[in-house]
Formats: sequence, structure tokens, C-alpha cells
Amino acid sequence: IVIVGDGFQDRHIADSTYSRVMNQTMENLFSEEPFKSLKAYFDIYAVTAISKHNNFGEGYETALSTVPDQQTMGIKMDTKSVMNYVKKVDEIDSLNTLAVVILNTNIRRGVTYMFYDKDQNPPLNYAIALCPVIDSLKSEMFRSVLVHEAVGHGFAKLADEYVRSTEGSATEREIKWLKEYHDDDRLLNVDSESDPTKTLWSRFVSDPEYANEELGAYEGGWTYYTGIYRPSKESMMRSNNAPFNAPSRRAIYNRVMLLAKREKPSYEDFVAFDREHKPTVWSYESRTRQSEGERWHPAPPRIIWRTW
Repeated sequence: IVIVGDGFQDRHIADSTYSRVMNQTMENLFSEEPFKSLKAYFDIYAVTAISKHNNFGEGYETALSTVPDQQTMGIKMDTKSVMNYVKKVDEIDSLNTLAVVILNTNIRRGVTYMFYDKDQNPPLNYAIALCPVIDSLKSEMFRSVLVHEAVGHGFAKLADEYVRSTEGSATEREIKWLKEYHDDDRLLNVDSESDPTKTLWSRFVSDPEYANEELGAYEGGWTYYTGIYRPSKESMMRSNNAPFNAPSRRAIYNRVMLLAKREKPSYEDFVAFDREHKPTVWSYESRTRQSEGERWHPAPPRIIWRTW
């Protein structure tokens, strides 16, 4: 994982603001299970990027040219500049790196770019997750949106489990795409199957060990109101205000084992690990809940259909 900031000037380096942001970012990334208990498998680097301005948009210059997008709630950037900073880490395998870009602003935004080429072997794992220091450095919003973007989308290649008012029902073409993603072990936390016993996560549904998570097939996900189903009522990939559900935790665990040990764990392997490392707080209601007026969702991830 390579963390780099944008919109930080030399004064922010000199007064240690940059280092504090980098350290808090790392803490936030590994604050949610199962990522928290898998930290030892990762190499984490912080790269210093000095910007001319600490404002974003027309007329301002920053190291990575990030620009918050008002319409999509996403963030635009210069992908080549991000890759250049990733490559400043000696001997890094840049195409198998998660780049985490932190914007020096407290606005509410968040988006992840997942680079994808289904014909590449081994699969392309490069992703760029972008997140401002939302509200403040120690805020829950900054932590949870960062986890949603960087861990959920960027690393585990999970789909959003929320819906958007602009989307209706998933089309046959989109369902076909979804199945192709599933073949490459991506977006494994949503399905077009409405029968819980036939979903990708059917074993969890029938496993008494996961009864308290109330897993099933809940309509609405991948931003669509109908035609797509998610495993749980709430989750990190739906509300940003709940833990990762069991299918998402398995996707995270499996990807770590695949990349670190070149092993694809069995269901039993994951359950044995998960039994010791489940989230200590599962209930959505038991966490500090945002008021309805404050609830929002970052932009859906953007999947780039090409190699770097």
C-alpha cells in the first residue's frame, strides 16, 4: 500500500501535518476486521508529495491534480502522476499496489478507480482510492469512508451495497458484466440471484455460526434498486457505518492469502480465521449513527478497462 497526499504544501511537511495525516491514514486503514488482523501481511509506504497550492480546482496546482467533482461526488485526478509517485518506492510491483490518495481538505467526497483487464494473467490488482480528510483528521467519517474506499473497493474489489436515486433496475447487459466480474473474484458481495440458497454467499446463509448477521438476499445493491441483491441489511459497503459482512470479510481474507501466500483458502479456512477475528460490534444500531440529514454515499467505484 502506498499512501500519498495532495494539496499539502512545504509548510505542511515542515510542521509535521503531512506525517500526522499519513500515520492516521494508516491507522484508519487497519481499523476494521479482518484487515486489522491481517496487517502483518502488508508493506505500507508513505510518499511525500509537495503541492504549489492547498486548494483544488480551476486556477490551482497540486501535485496530483485532484479535483473534487460536485456532480458525481467523486474526485478527478491525474492517474499518471499518481503512478509516478507510487514508483518512487524502490522495487515496488506497481501494478499490484493499492495507492491511497489523501486530499488536504475536509469536504465529503470519496471514489476509487479499479484498473481491470480480464485477459491479463495474473490479474491486474492496481487501484487508486481517493479520500479527503473528511470533517477532521480524527473524525469517524474520515475513517469509515477511507475503509469503504481503500479496503472495500481498492483492495478487496467489493461492490457498493447501496442504491442511488438515479438508478433503476439492472439490465441484462449489466448482469452479464457482473457475472464476468464474479469469474475474476470481483464484486463478490452482490449477486443477481434472489434466492438466498443460490447466492454466492449461500453457505453463510445456512451456517448457524453466522445467524446473528441475518444474512440473506436483500434487494438493492451495486447502486441499483432492483435486480441486484446484497448479503445483509447494513454493512461497510452500504452505510459506511457498520462492519464488513461475512461475504465481504471472506473476500478480503481470500485476497490477502492469494497475494501473500499464493493460496486460495477454503470456506472452512476462512471460518476458522473469522471465528477468532470477527468484528466486536456487529449491530448497525449499536454504532454511533449519523443523523438522516448527514447520511450520504461516496461515488461508486470507476472500473478502468485497460492495463496501466
